[in-house]
Amino acid sequence: MYRMIDTKLWTDRRVRGLGPWARCVVAFLMTSHVRQTVPGLVVIGRAGLAEAMGAPARDVSKALDELVAAGLA
Repeated sequence: MYRMIDTKLWTDRRVRGLGPWARCVVAFLMTSHVRQTVPGLVVIGRAGLAEAMGAPARDVSKALDELVAAGLA
C-alpha cells in the first residue's frame, strides 16, 4: 500500500520519545505546503510555522527545540 509517510516513522525510537506537539510538527513538515523542491529543506521561521499550523507559537517553538535535541532537525 502506498503511503506518503512511512508508518515506520511512528515506531522510530527518536519519534516515540517526542511530545505530542513535536510529533505534530514532524507530520506537518512532512506533508504541508511549506516544503521546498529540495528534499528536507523548509524555509519558514518559528512564528510562521506556528501560524501555518494554527498552533500556539510557544508550543511550536518548544517542539522545534525538542526535535533538534532528538537529532531530527
